[in-house]
Amino acid sequence: MNAIFHKDAEGCSQEQVCVFTWTDPKQRLSLVLPEGFQEMEEEKREEYFSMEERPEIIMEDEQGSTQFTLQFLNKAMSREETKEAVRGVCELTQKIFVQYKTSPLYLYEKSEIPVGWFCMSMKALKREHIKAVFSIENRMVLLTLTYPEEERVRWQVFARYLFDSLHQEKREGGIWNR
Repeated sequence: MNAIFHKDAEGCSQEQVCVFTWTDPKQRLSLVLPEGFQEMEEEKREEYFSMEERPEIIMEDEQGSTQFTLQFLNKAMSREETKEAVRGVCELTQKIFVQYKTSPLYLYEKSEIPVGWFCMSMKALKREHIKAVFSIENRMVLLTLTYPEEERVRWQVFARYLFDSLHQEKREGGIWNR
């Protein structure tokens, strides 16, 4: 267990957040998540993600107020194409969800894996949504984090910790085979 925010630290205005290292079931990558995140129950998956192409990984916090998803897409993408890929994801998101506002695009290059990302503000739902795109073995991965609007600062700061923690796992014969 690691704490990334310490409630007793000078100037800290939020509760302590403890994290753990999580590895996806097919051992393609690992990352940090706050303690208490767990797989979403099947009934809730169907309610929230009724689409045919639902994400492979759907997790939520203990209160069910924050969700994390991960999709390993079978779309070729090199790390150098991250910026262009997030632009495409943002444009598609804006076409589908015209009622929501998106932030500028960001490219996070301080970690092992470059990450392109943006926020989507869903004011009517009092929620925000981070969409992030990165490449694992030259394939696109889409990560999302959806949280209550009033927790914006907490989750946008945490997203950088999450991006820093992304690590491609090494396996014999490649990791992409499903």
